[in-house]
Amino acid sequence: MPHSPLDIYAQFRTIQPSIFGYSFAKFKNRYAVTTGANGTWVDPKRIRNADELYTKFSCVSYQVTKEEALSLPEETHVNIPVELEINALKQYKLFTSL
Repeated sequence: MPHSPLDIYAQFRTIQPSIFGYSFAKFKNRYAVTTGANGTWVDPKRIRNADELYTKFSCVSYQVTKEEALSLPEETHVNIPVELEINALKQYKLFTSL
């Protein structure tokens, strides 16, 4: 969560939507502390219901220590060609043209 708890919503909705639900507005109201006109500014240093957020977050995440992160092997890249079905290809082209 580099800036605020809102940073994780989209990833978790993709990974396991049942963890935080399908409504970004509900997620924002439950975990983000907002100020300003219509609650448009999120305070990045404050999290509402932080214990609950971290409990849910940790059920599908893993954190490494600084020492573990510094001793990781070099990254490797493997390209795996795939052939998309026509409908998937249309969606891919639509998504990548944004």
